[in-house]
Amino acid sequence: MLQFVYHLKPLADPDKLLELLIANNVQREKSNEMKARECMVLKEIEKRRAMARQAEYHGNQHESAPVENLPPVQKPGITGKSRDIAAQKVGWSGKTAEKAEKVIEHIDSIKESEPEKAKLLIKALNKSVTGAANEIRPKKELKEQKKETDSLELKAGAMEVGFQIFFNYITEAKKNNWKSIPKETIAGYINQLQSLIDESK
Repeated sequence: MLQFVYHLKPLADPDKLLELLIANNVQREKSNEMKARECMVLKEIEKRRAMARQAEYHGNQHESAPVENLPPVQKPGITGKSRDIAAQKVGWSGKTAEKAEKVIEHIDSIKESEPEKAKLLIKALNKSVTGAANEIRPKKELKEQKKETDSLELKAGAMEVGFQIFFNYITEAKKNNWKSIPKETIAGYINQLQSLIDESK
């Protein structure tokens, strides 16, 4: 009868252990709150690894005289921002992870003083990261964003009307062999359209 002997080697690196625990739960269905908290842990791990790599590189630079002034060679799989690397491991983009982290930090700061509000915010986070992030943004900032959006919509509408008018005049002019509209008028419309385009940039 065959017998198998398993040797379990304890992990000396606590960061590696945390990472393995999170990775082993990858198939588990997780809420946005859970993913955000895991991402925050992974980001700190990546930060510590980046600092260790930098310290190792600078140490090696002091030990041996550099032949050429070349940038350090990055190892495969460890390039990029700590935030983006961690976010990728939970299936998010870096920006989404950043929004979720801000929401979690806000939740943790009010969970004792305003527990009901914290619960509602968790519910909002699990429904939509962006929606929850908007709920904690200052009202002034939201008003400025709305004002900017409204302004862009107005400019887009003005440009659409301008193009339509210009198109109608050109169509009519072509029917009349370009005799119905003076060149100066056409040039004026072109300048107006260009001004609208420049303002919308």
